[in-house]
Amino acid sequence: MGGVIFLRSQIPNADSRLQRYVDIIKEKKIPYLITAWNRENKKIEEEENSILYTRRTPIGGGVSNIFSLILWNLFLFRILWKNRKNYIIIHSIDFDTCIPAYIIAKIFRKKFIFDVYDKYTDARNTPSLVAFFINKIEKYSCIHCDKLILPDECRIKQLNISPNKERIFIIENVPYTQFNLATKEIRKDNLVFSYVGILEERNRGIENLLNAVAQIPSVKLYIAGGGKIESLVKEKAEKYPNIIFYGQVSSQKALEILSKSDIIVGMYYKTIKNHLYASPNKYFEHLFLGKVLLTTEGTPPGYKVQKYSTGFAIGETEKDILDFIKNIDIDTIKRYSINAKKIWVEKYNNYQERLKETYSNLLRS
Repeated sequence: MGGVIFLRSQIPNADSRLQRYVDIIKEKKIPYLITAWNRENKKIEEEENSILYTRRTPIGGGVSNIFSLILWNLFLFRILWKNRKNYIIIHSIDFDTCIPAYIIAKIFRKKFIFDVYDKYTDARNTPSLVAFFINKIEKYSCIHCDKLILPDECRIKQLNISPNKERIFIIENVPYTQFNLATKEIRKDNLVFSYVGILEERNRGIENLLNAVAQIPSVKLYIAGGGKIESLVKEKAEKYPNIIFYGQVSSQKALEILSKSDIIVGMYYKTIKNHLYASPNKYFEHLFLGKVLLTTEGTPPGYKVQKYSTGFAIGETEKDILDFIKNIDIDTIKRYSINAKKIWVEKYNNYQERLKETYSNLLRS
């Protein structure tokens, strides 16, 4: 089997989904190359077989990043052209890499895998005219790629495409790691919340979380990531000793931080349309770690934690978070934590083996 080139507009070691693909590729001794974007141009540990684009651009900047996105796509064209003899499969992740992937695949008869983590315009506040053209291109890529990967079946409806079992593969955001879980006794006087992810303004409720925790010194918040409100998080961490900020971390370090908490926070405010179809890492991470998930009511993770009693779905205001913290019942937290781990063992414990088979079949076909 020939080589695979991955295209991703984030740093590789912060993307656990990408890391799982790479682990499978390595195990099967398939040559690979990762072309990725270090958006903050920070000094990071170099990923093996990677080429990094280093133009500084804020994460979550949306349409304001349009010029940088054009330059990023031109960079991808150059890398794909230059390395065209070293791969036969282009694995393109999200809309911001699909145009050069599709064009180069057609010109040089490469296989084009399109992996849609999130529908581009639904995950951003995009002006209607710009959104119209992006949606057209994204849908065209979904229909005309050789294989399409989605994190959940509900995304078929979101992308407005027809189901096709031959072309569409569902790979959920289930974490895989050789990881020794930290043990922590759940106590009312030592309750720890954690958030690891993109530090996006408004739509993830991070500002509300910070403000709520700041008012209750008896609880702690471990927070990590990079993005538009990173300076706000740093400011809060410097002012309040119960808020600990780790900066941007690897997927392995992220799990370590989450494992040292009692409640994982993953709010998906409905101000972003994509959150109505959310299939987030945090949902599966809370099961894997046996931790409670605090999320948003009226979203897919909200429905699931309520259905299986593994977490809580609340409203979107600072008061909602504050009321939740003030009224926490430790016995319920303990029971929900046990439920979460039980579901992981029953449904997802051998998911990596199934993923290996699925992704290997996808590459072969």
